[in-house]
Amino acid sequence: MSRILLFSILFILSNLNLKAQKNWAFDIHNEQKSLYEIQENFEDYWHGKTIEKGQGWKPFKRREAFMEPRVYPSGFFPYEQLFIEYNKLINQPKNLNLNTIEANWQAYGPTQVPLQNNGNKRGVGRINTITFDPNNPDILWVGSPSGGLWKSSDGGNNWTTNTNLLPNLGVSDIAIDPNNTNIMYIITGDRDSDDTYAYGLMKSIDAGETWNPTGLSFNINSAYRGNRVLINPNNTNILIVSTRKSGYGETFRSTDGGENWEMVLQGPNLVSMEFNPSNSNIIHAVTTGTSKYYRSEDNGQTWQNMTNNVGLPNSGNSRAQLAVTADNANVIYILYSVGDGGFGGLYKSSDGGYNFNLQSDSPNLLSWESDGNGEGGQGNYDLALAVSPINENIVFVGGINIWKSVNGGISWNPEGGDNISNTHWYGSNGVEYVHADQHIFKYNPFNNVLFSGNDGGLYKTENNGQSWIDISDGLQITQFYKIGISQTDYGLLLGGTQDNGTLRCNSQNDWDAVRGGDGMECAIDPNDPSIMYSELYYGDIAISTN
Repeated sequence: MSRILLFSILFILSNLNLKAQKNWAFDIHNEQKSLYEIQENFEDYWHGKTIEKGQGWKPFKRREAFMEPRVYPSGFFPYEQLFIEYNKLINQPKNLNLNTIEANWQAYGPTQVPLQNNGNKRGVGRINTITFDPNNPDILWVGSPSGGLWKSSDGGNNWTTNTNLLPNLGVSDIAIDPNNTNIMYIITGDRDSDDTYAYGLMKSIDAGETWNPTGLSFNINSAYRGNRVLINPNNTNILIVSTRKSGYGETFRSTDGGENWEMVLQGPNLVSMEFNPSNSNIIHAVTTGTSKYYRSEDNGQTWQNMTNNVGLPNSGNSRAQLAVTADNANVIYILYSVGDGGFGGLYKSSDGGYNFNLQSDSPNLLSWESDGNGEGGQGNYDLALAVSPINENIVFVGGINIWKSVNGGISWNPEGGDNISNTHWYGSNGVEYVHADQHIFKYNPFNNVLFSGNDGGLYKTENNGQSWIDISDGLQITQFYKIGISQTDYGLLLGGTQDNGTLRCNSQNDWDAVRGGDGMECAIDPNDPSIMYSELYYGDIAISTN
């Protein structure tokens, strides 16, 4: 046997072994495998290895934490049973008082955003999407990955929800019929992570008071995520919905308000999708993976991959986000992240998507640093882009921090000095603090107020980024991993939360943020409640004696 042949065989075997070792990264959504089997594979892979960012450890642990309490003792989750029970609920006699059959649970908190010791609001939970009522500038809706759909009728000062009885509380996108605002849609799941499962597109005909399944139903499935919902403004019976299933995309189209559906595209995962502002027959979209630019010119019936023909990168990127503006229907911006989650570049088209030009690919807008000099980022998880509806050159890019450009993304120093972010996740270099990890930017078309949904909740700026206001008070969307309860001081507890650290609550139901990062396991000494333990991801345990 030649050395070359032997080397080739060894190389192939080593790669097959590596893929087999990392099956846990894919199998976490495999409904045919027991969670316990997948956990064993995960532990075997990581035995003796140093845990590193970007290797799938943390996303696996998040999914594991969600699934483990739900699969005992078989290791398999009864997805279909959830939907069966939900259908029983919604098919109850109309005169049945549901309050008589529910347990007497009440929200305990936090209902206001907990404060850090420096006075900044820590955060209350992640926001995936924001939508505005077409007829009332004060009515806005937000969707969270596992906290449901929330409505404010006063611009974000107060919030209510009507989705507590849905079979799942993950909302990836919201759409409202512009001709009849009583008709609303939500696509379920979690677009940016694995915090919950999806069960399809839900429809309300009473302005969000009640919800029913449409013909696009997944029967509850861990492999699906909802991405985007579009309503044709010229014919609101036409809906276009993009989803992801087990790593590839499926895009569907309905012409009868969601009763029946046709799959119009399979394979590309259209994570971002927008109508041309002046022609709804034209739809622009970009994908995850090695990000591609797709366009439909017949209202979503057929799609073309335009990437190679319009001056966009064909390799080296991992996710993209797209934005259009009412100021100029021919302008399209596309933001790319690369393999390590860092900034891959911002591209602009001024001719409706037929030609794109690179505006900038530095500094690293997606890194942790306020000056963009760091490496990497989290562009696969948090990526946001918005263009002013009245000025095509005002652009906001979101990753961990928020950046602003006033010249179409060519430079990111609008005050004429060195590059500096518009906000920073802990307020470095005097930059204004806004919670980390931006997932969506959206302008309210009535008043041009820009909103940011991030890992901490919802923020807004009424002056194009000169200052930001946290309007998350009242959103009960905190994702708790673990809770530690005092055995001697009633009401005293610690909660480890995703993205928003460790929170402490006293018997007066006052909540404080006492540790950052992702809070995990926590405990209070059974005899001395002043002694407390908390943990970050990767097992970083700390003790407090006060």
